[in-house]
Amino acid sequence: MITDADGIVHLLSTDGGKTWKDLGTGFAEKGPIGIVDEKTLLATKNRVLSRSTDGGETWTKVMDVVTGGPQSPVNQTIYFVKGVGYFMTDKGMMVSKDKGATWAVQGSAVNAPTGPLFGKDENHFAAVGPEGIYETKDAGTTWRQVAPLPPGLGPRDITYGWDSIRNIFYAAQGGKPAMKCSLGE
Repeated sequence: MITDADGIVHLLSTDGGKTWKDLGTGFAEKGPIGIVDEKTLLATKNRVLSRSTDGGETWTKVMDVVTGGPQSPVNQTIYFVKGVGYFMTDKGMMVSKDKGATWAVQGSAVNAPTGPLFGKDENHFAAVGPEGIYETKDAGTTWRQVAPLPPGLGPRDITYGWDSIRNIFYAAQGGKPAMKCSLGE
């Protein structure tokens, strides 16, 4: 998939870039985008999560979605790991076990729209919000703030990484030095 500077998806390739399909302008707004498989896509437009099962030919509304206020990241992602979809909303971490056809809140809400970042096991996640970095070790039932945001960064337009084994967070924002936050155990 290719996006422009505003995060709007325009093209789709299912053959490693040999051919491209134009999905049209306005396919998605600045919000979650997900690829489930070669035919199943997810995208938001006007705060509605829609799903395509035919490679973007047709779209079906899945649900209304709120992914944060003005401090939310502009290019959230819907992640699929071992057949389960995840993305953060104002309601909490949303989870789908049927290729994005239905979604349910897993755990409690946390003011952290960036993520989830995946940890040591299926219960361990982190997410980032305007106040800092949050972690859950019980699949989202409870979240605790583990660090503030790096000085001078974000939360918008930042790339985050997490080494959950060593419990180190990384943050980078264009043209600025990458930041490292070691939390220890």
